[in-house]
Amino acid sequence: MATPSTTSPVRRLPRWVYAAASAVLILAALAAALVLTTTKSPADAQPPFDVPAAFAAPLTEYGTLCNGVDPALLGAQVHIESKFEEGQVSAAGATGYAQMLPRDWARYGHGGDPNNPRDAVRALAELDCSLLAVAHGRGCHGEDAVRVMLAMYNAGEAAVRGCTVPANGETDRYVARVLALR
Repeated sequence: MATPSTTSPVRRLPRWVYAAASAVLILAALAAALVLTTTKSPADAQPPFDVPAAFAAPLTEYGTLCNGVDPALLGAQVHIESKFEEGQVSAAGATGYAQMLPRDWARYGHGGDPNNPRDAVRALAELDCSLLAVAHGRGCHGEDAVRVMLAMYNAGEAAVRGCTVPANGETDRYVARVLALR
């Protein structure tokens, strides 16, 4: 003997509901494609400041020295440090376009001139890559590693603990300024 089915029949939605849902999905896909095609990577972006011609080639060349350091980041650092002006010396004794301390210049400057664009950008990129490796060794990843690297560049490796930028005013402002210009 057959038992009557206790399940309810399947109700179909009106066709306009399917059409509206399809239209929403198509619009979302188009919007995502538009964002992807108009968003520039940091390496392709135009900086919000003028880069002197003497810096263009070194920024491009040394901006690919390691993953996480790019031409825009290096350019932003040089702009913040010296505004691309030759002969800058800080109260702490940092010199040149990248405002590197003598101990850092001795290690990364390769006997060059801190007021030579190519020498300064090369030294800056090598120091950044070295500090980025320290940040990765601490377990920092992605943009957090870049933030920590910038903090170590500004305040010194020993002043930065773990993967946190010190909130001491100067260092956190420096990191924010560089990243805003990137």
